[in-house]
Amino acid sequence: MLSDAVAAYLEAVSERAFDEPLMALLRARGFTSVRLVHGAREFGKDMIAQRDGEQWGFQSKAGDIGQPEWRTLTGQLDELRVVNLGHGAFNTELPRRAVLVTTGRLVGNAPELYGDYNKRAKEKGEPELELWDRDILLGHLAGDPESVLSGSIDGQLMSILGAAEARRVTMRELEVFSRRWMTWDPERLAGLGVIEAGLVCEKLRGVDRLDLACHLALCLVRAVWASGALSLPDDTSAPAARSLFEAYARALWDKCGDELLEHPLLNDIEFGGWVTYPVRCVRLAEILGLLALLVKESDPELSGKISRWLVTLCEKQPGVAHPISDQYAVSVIPAVLALASVDRGAAETHLKRCTVWLCDRYERDALGLAREDATPEEEVEYLIGGPFESVQLERRPTHSWLRCCSTSPLRSARQTCTAISTTTCWPCASARKCSASPTGRTSIPASAMGIASTRTSISPNRLLTERSSRRTTTTRPGRAKSRAVTHGTCSP
Repeated sequence: MLSDAVAAYLEAVSERAFDEPLMALLRARGFTSVRLVHGAREFGKDMIAQRDGEQWGFQSKAGDIGQPEWRTLTGQLDELRVVNLGHGAFNTELPRRAVLVTTGRLVGNAPELYGDYNKRAKEKGEPELELWDRDILLGHLAGDPESVLSGSIDGQLMSILGAAEARRVTMRELEVFSRRWMTWDPERLAGLGVIEAGLVCEKLRGVDRLDLACHLALCLVRAVWASGALSLPDDTSAPAARSLFEAYARALWDKCGDELLEHPLLNDIEFGGWVTYPVRCVRLAEILGLLALLVKESDPELSGKISRWLVTLCEKQPGVAHPISDQYAVSVIPAVLALASVDRGAAETHLKRCTVWLCDRYERDALGLAREDATPEEEVEYLIGGPFESVQLERRPTHSWLRCCSTSPLRSARQTCTAISTTTCWPCASARKCSASPTGRTSIPASAMGIASTRTSISPNRLLTERSSRRTTTTRPGRAKSRAVTHGTCSP
């Protein structure tokens, strides 16, 4: 079953989405100095690594390679085998091994061309080209007794892959699955952890849940931080986790067209859309906000483009300012910071709308918003159940993490993480229970995501006059007397 899942992954994964899992595979098989060098000056080498006193170079492709694809590859393969130019870590003094990696197979006339290519290289005394195709990769990953995923035979990986295939996986299930990574050492995280995350992320992409793929990649970031890997000088797990998130967040961004700014329900209306609509809006703004912050230094043009698109999204889609429970409180932070980087007024307006929405949830017959660990059923009941006597829930006080996020001054990304996210979790905007913090939730500093400090001076406290009056609600049949609510203080 695991082999079938890996085979399906190799068939579906894109070339760049396979970069981090491939590097994780190399590390797990004993390679050192593993580096991704793909780019304008790669000279045929997407990755380089060393093992057993040899210098290895890898050219990576996705899908089957036939005669037309082989013809376009020949120049890159020549550079891979014999050209000494490239990354400074490429040791030209060591014996060289050149490998063509493909998630597919050589098809048509390509096997004969490959054999003739190596025959001519041998006659010239040049390094020959090795081939890692789908069958070899499948063995390395899952088929051999010493395969990388032999450490994932406990059933958890197969369970989460099955849930994703059936389109019934949730953020809660992904977070529970990812908890095991938090107990792993950095070396195991950089190998098996990244490959597991890549398998599940690609399965989620296949069922059109890029949001959950990004979520799981952030869970891997959390595991890296919890493992202490950030303090290691040669850590590879943190860059791998960040790159995995960036790859799937960019894929999500590629799907964000103008139609999302025009249709009131983000183009998908289903039964219960009055709940799923704000969730989609809030999660989209959170993930794209994080992406904009992540690439702000490496790709400022993209960061600015995403941030400006978010400004329009917040103007056109009111659901962005309507988080339905404390589970989505932390989603406000990256969105506001991204908005503030291009339009401080837009960030201020967004915070005001979030604050008004929150206060409205505690007015009249409203029950407040559900806790961060509430089930979807509880979230819906708190959101719309106020007028119904059949809803047996006690009104929540204003001890809300959402209020803490929307009505506390946000002066910088670093201060935000210190003052607010010490008890919240970016990877799970769901922030589940964990013994690492007083509230049972895990935090991640901005440095774990490689996000630079973004200074703002937005103070939502001046947007909304604090009300100090104390309200109580009357007892209704079928419900216990609601607790008194104090407006104007926040004591989470």
